[in-house]
Amino acid sequence: MAPLHLAALSGSAEVARLLSHAAALGPSPGLRLTEGVAPPPPPPPPPPPPPPPPPPPRRSADRPTVAFAIVLTKDGPYLDGAAVLAEAVMGSWRGPNSSSSGAPGGAASQPAVDYELVAIVARNVTASRPVLRFLGYRVLERPLPVAVADIAPGFLRDRIAARGCCGADELLKLWAYSLAEYSRVLLLDMDSLVLRNLDELFFANRPAAAGGGRVRGLAAAALTAAEARTATEEGRAGSRPPGGGVGRGEGPRKDRRHDAPAANVEGAAAAAAGGGGGGGGGGEGVELLFTYDYGMDGGGTAAPPAQGGFLALRPSAAAFAALCAVVRGGDFRKGQGWAGSLIGPYWGGMTIQGLVPYYYLRVEPTGRAAREVDRCIYNNMADNARCRATPLADIANVHFTVCHKPWICLAHHEYDLCSRLHDRWFALRARLERRLGLPPPPRGPRFAKLGRGGCAHGGPKGYVPVAIADAMARLGPGHVVFPPTRGARRSSRARGAVAER
Repeated sequence: MAPLHLAALSGSAEVARLLSHAAALGPSPGLRLTEGVAPPPPPPPPPPPPPPPPPPPRRSADRPTVAFAIVLTKDGPYLDGAAVLAEAVMGSWRGPNSSSSGAPGGAASQPAVDYELVAIVARNVTASRPVLRFLGYRVLERPLPVAVADIAPGFLRDRIAARGCCGADELLKLWAYSLAEYSRVLLLDMDSLVLRNLDELFFANRPAAAGGGRVRGLAAAALTAAEARTATEEGRAGSRPPGGGVGRGEGPRKDRRHDAPAANVEGAAAAAAGGGGGGGGGGEGVELLFTYDYGMDGGGTAAPPAQGGFLALRPSAAAFAALCAVVRGGDFRKGQGWAGSLIGPYWGGMTIQGLVPYYYLRVEPTGRAAREVDRCIYNNMADNARCRATPLADIANVHFTVCHKPWICLAHHEYDLCSRLHDRWFALRARLERRLGLPPPPRGPRFAKLGRGGCAHGGPKGYVPVAIADAMARLGPGHVVFPPTRGARRSSRARGAVAER
C-alpha cells in the first residue's frame, strides 16, 4: 500500500477521522503519518518478574525440628513465664552426638534434633511481640481458626465466648496442628516449666520415662456414669500408678478404662514416628500425646477433660481441618457435651479440653491415635497425692496450677513439691538474668529466700519482673537470645551471658 500523506486530504473532518482510526489501529508498516502528528505511545512495560520462591522450610533437611509453642491471646504481665520457659527449653537441648546420661534410661546417644520457640498470638497482641522476638520466639499472628459467627447457630455459638479460661480464644491452640514445617510440636502454657530434655516424647529410640512413666491408650467405648465417677475419683486421689491399677492403700477401685496393657513411652514414640508401636494407633501412628485433667471432671461424663497446657502432637492438615469442622458444626448440647456424647460438659469443654477427647474418641477413634501419658511425669500439676510424691528427678515438666504461679510470690507451706518447683523456676530465672547480663534484683528482708530476690514482698504486687527492656536496649535491635538450634553443640548451662549465643 502506498504511503498516505495528510496534504492529499481535503477537509479537517476527514483528517480527524483518519487520525482517530490510526490511533485505534496502532502503528502499522502500511500506514505512515508524516507531518504534525505525535509518535505513538511506547509499548507497555513488561510484566513484573514472578515473586521469588518461598523460603525453604525452617527445619534442616537432615535434622528433625521440634517446635515448643505457646499461645498468647492478649498482652499481659506473664511474659516472664515465656522467658523462663525459653531458658528451660533451650537449656535442655542436647545437640547432636551429645551424652544423654540425664535421659530416661541412660541412652548412650541422641539423634540430631533441633529446637525452635514459637508463639502463636492473637491480632490484638502487640506490645508483647518485640519481647517475644528478642527472646527467640517465632511470632505467628493467627485469627481464630473458626470465627464465632461461623459456628452453626445454637448453644455453642451463644456461649463459647464466655466459657473456660479464655473463651473462644482457646481455639488458637488448634493452629499448632498446621505447623507442618516441624516434625513435632509441643504446645505448653506459659505457666509451665521444663525440667529436663523431652525428646523421648517425639522419637522412637527412647526408653521408658524415669520412674516407670507409661503411655496409656484411649478407650474407644464410652463409660457409664459409675465408671466415669470411679475414674475421676481415682484420678483426683492419684490412685493409678504408672501402668494402671490401684496404688497400695490409695483407693479401693480400679479404673477400668485402662485395663489394657500399657505401652511405654518408647512404644508410643515409635508409633508417633510411623512405626505402629505404642499399643497400635492405625497405620498413621500416634498423633497426640496428652494428659487428662481428672480434677476438673465432676463425674457422669464419658471422658475427663484433656489438660490444654500440654499437647505433644504431630502436625496434620487433615486433623486441623477436621477439628475446625467439629467446632463449625456447633453440635454441643447443654449438659451433654459434643454431639450428646457426654464428652465436654465441664470447664473448658467447649474448646480444647473437651474438643480433643471428643475428636480422638468419637470422630477419629481408629484413623488417628492419641495416647495419655503419665501425668505425674509429664505436665505434673501436683493435683493428687501420687504426683506430689513423685521424686523431682523423675518429673519431666510441670504446670503451675495447684502450685500457684511463681510470680504470685506466695510461699507454699502445704506441699513440699510446690516449694521445690518454685525454687527451680526462680533458679532458671536467675540464670536467664545472668545470660542477659542483668544484675540480680535487690532482696527484700522478709523474702530474701522466696524467689531468690524476685519477690520484694508477698503477693502479686511484690513480684520484681525481669528487666528485659533494659537488656533489649543494651543488646540492641535484632539481638536474639535463643535462636533456633541448628546442630551446633550448645551448653545446657549458662556460662555468663550472651557470649555463647
